[in-house]
Amino acid sequence: MRDESQDIIKILNNLSENVLIKGTKKGYLLEDRESKMTFFLDLDEYDSIITQNKNHIMHKIFKKITTRLGNCLDYIKTTNKVFDYIYFDFMFNINKSALPSKREQFLRMIVHNDIDINKDIIKEVLQRVGCKVIIKEHIKSNDYKHFDIINTYKGRIVKYHLLQGNNEYY
Repeated sequence: MRDESQDIIKILNNLSENVLIKGTKKGYLLEDRESKMTFFLDLDEYDSIITQNKNHIMHKIFKKITTRLGNCLDYIKTTNKVFDYIYFDFMFNINKSALPSKREQFLRMIVHNDIDINKDIIKEVLQRVGCKVIIKEHIKSNDYKHFDIINTYKGRIVKYHLLQGNNEYY
């Protein structure tokens, strides 16, 4: 956890001068000084979401999920771990016509999200691993339709695509 906290601080220190960061017992509080919007950064949010919803698609496998903060391609290239699943949640759709929530507005100020980079990440990971890959996207989005999707699980506002990694030696 200490290494993860140092990684978070390093990433957050590269933010705009308008964003103030305070470490609290609850997590990291980020505040946009210009708009006075605040946001708690909680890396374990999926745990609470899935705990509250026993029917969530990820509920059955969540106890075995390990989260990592950082560059996913660097991690995949250097790890010797073998995974059953790799899950990607690129956090939000960058479609300009979608009305983002206040949370997403704040995240868009601090996180760069590029669909072409996201697609390149998926393509690279699929070549390097032999496990299943899960991609989360908005229910109305079709950004990943060109991939060889095995199955799609649809929720009310999101969908999860299941893909198979191509590396048979993984």
